[in-house]
Amino acid sequence: MTFLEFQSKVQRLTKTSTRDAALVSLTKDAINVALYDVAREQKWPELLTVRHELDLATAVDGTPITVPTDFIELERVKYSSGNYKWRLFPVGSVLPPQLVPGKPREYQLVSGNPISIVVDPYTAIVAEDQLLIDYYKAPAELVADGDEPSSNLWDNEILKRAEHYVFIYLGRPNEANAMWRTRLLAMKQQSSTPENP
Repeated sequence: MTFLEFQSKVQRLTKTSTRDAALVSLTKDAINVALYDVAREQKWPELLTVRHELDLATAVDGTPITVPTDFIELERVKYSSGNYKWRLFPVGSVLPPQLVPGKPREYQLVSGNPISIVVDPYTAIVAEDQLLIDYYKAPAELVADGDEPSSNLWDNEILKRAEHYVFIYLGRPNEANAMWRTRLLAMKQQSSTPENP
């Protein structure tokens, strides 16, 4: 579905005016919020970025390393030094035998704005080393009428969430709750229906 098709369907489902600029803007915002929520709730292969190299220049003194601005969730952290490459684990994990003594073995994700990562121990980091992350990125915001989400598997979920958000934003909680109850009931029925052989 295109961004324009999403807008049309959400406006029809919520019975909002297509002539009111504020309502059109509200609908667009609701669709993009729904898109982001759907993307961050599952590990979608379409959003996986692999082997993204982070700049170690500031890490040599223990300064946190900023992750990309489109970061949603960390999948894996790898470190390489010379001819050796190994995986880093979250702080507190059981660690495998060390390949290169003194080099980083653990990492910690630091929330904030921006989100960053700290590797430990940092004392043996040199600029020639590499820190690579695999991470899930935020989907591109829908802007132009012809824009589409990264996957058409998200269409129904985005549509339902956007509809719900518009009802909430307009101060129509009864309709929002009724729509959500109907959706949850349909999901429950679908999961309890035995599959045909």
